[in-house]
Amino acid sequence: MSRCLPVEEGSTGYLLVDDTINRKTGKHMEEAGYHFDSAQGKAVWGHDIVTTHYVNGETEYPVRLSLYVKKKTCQKEQRVFKTKIQLANEQIEAFMPPAGTNVVVAFDSWFFCRQIVEAVAAKGWDWVTQAESNRLVCLNGEETNVTALASGLLEKQFKTVKVKGEEFSLCGFEVWMSKVGSVKLVVAKEKEEDGFHFYVSNRLDWSAKQVLLAYKVRQSIDVFYRDAKQNLGLEAYQMRRGRGAIIHWHLAFNAYTLLALLRRSACLDSRLLRRCLATLGDVCRYVKDQCFRRLVDWIYQKFKHQAKPETIYRQLKI
Repeated sequence: MSRCLPVEEGSTGYLLVDDTINRKTGKHMEEAGYHFDSAQGKAVWGHDIVTTHYVNGETEYPVRLSLYVKKKTCQKEQRVFKTKIQLANEQIEAFMPPAGTNVVVAFDSWFFCRQIVEAVAAKGWDWVTQAESNRLVCLNGEETNVTALASGLLEKQFKTVKVKGEEFSLCGFEVWMSKVGSVKLVVAKEKEEDGFHFYVSNRLDWSAKQVLLAYKVRQSIDVFYRDAKQNLGLEAYQMRRGRGAIIHWHLAFNAYTLLALLRRSACLDSRLLRRCLATLGDVCRYVKDQCFRRLVDWIYQKFKHQAKPETIYRQLKI
């Protein structure tokens, strides 16, 4: 799949790692359980799936998915238990990028650990992530957490930059992190009420703005989850068998990929379509409209050849 995608040789693609919870109500669904939802601030019932998503310029598509099943359930069913970190590592190791491209793996603070960093390093790729406010670092031989470090910075050490029309005050420098090594740490002041945000990358040569830009690509996977749930029914299934749910998720992933490729192809052929097909929802409506047009054209041709309504009913099975 990735080998035939329209990406430029020498370009940089981003492999995004995250997980999402498909909230359910049925208590008899196989492999469903209570999982903590950071957006809700509480545990919710459903399926937790770990996924990877690839973005390179205007080309993007979901790569893989793995169902996370709690250890207690695995032990009960005598199955091998795998953490979300292990599932993410397997997807990173299996990913094959388009030939001749560079890869940056982006993930949030929950996935920021030695195992993920080592998996990325083993592939010879770069990574970028966000760090929790209590993360320990060592600077000039002194150990402190990133919040204390940021609080001691002078205002003149921050540089204001614009990223997608939004202003950020950034300060970047090299620090050492336990089990990770030397990294580029970027302290960001985004909104006064939000306080500091901390971004980390193995690319010591990147500027603070480059680190932030790379991490902001990670937002694409959040948009994918939203679109897949709203427009493709990623979590709109009601079945007890876990295998059925897995098949459903893969169908939603494939539908997203086909629609993304259709949008890219249509936009290359028409400037008007480029303006009209701005979102996945636009593409879904476009496909639906085209299907209705084909149906009307087909019915018109049938009546033109004097087909009886009963014949059309029979052919449409209505």
